[in-house]
Amino acid sequence: MIKRYTLPEMGHVWSEVNKFQKWLDVEIAICRAWNKLGKIPDKALKEIEEKTYIDEKVVERIHELDKIYNHDVLAFVTAVAEQVGENGRYIHLGITSSDVIDTALGLLMREAIDILLKDIDELLPVLEENAFKYKETVMMGRPMEFMQNLWFWAKVCTLV
Repeated sequence: MIKRYTLPEMGHVWSEVNKFQKWLDVEIAICRAWNKLGKIPDKALKEIEEKTYIDEKVVERIHELDKIYNHDVLAFVTAVAEQVGENGRYIHLGITSSDVIDTALGLLMREAIDILLKDIDELLPVLEENAFKYKETVMMGRPMEFMQNLWFWAKVCTLV
């Protein structure tokens, strides 16, 4: 994303820290499922839930490992597993890189859509107000509108 054109809230959603956090959220959810099936001990799950985290330093570590492995998910799993020692062996158990990436992408998209929906909810009353306020305002149509006169309110209504 181009920083100068990106609102902070949306920029955070698509930041690397948040992306890797979503990857971690997916990994932890899968560890919980394995725990329910008896494949991961309670103590190991508790340590994974309590000790794993993502911050700027962890992102830097992931990038360092990616230069070595040339595989982003392997670098991520290694960096996170380092935080819990031997119990790190349960992270990424029985899943593929795509399982993590695709699921996390869905979470990121949902987070971004929530922001867009909130913004749309704030924008609709403004569009409605201006459509009524400028209902008598005539404006020149654009070439794709066959150079006909348009009313501003009608143009605003096409945005809703």
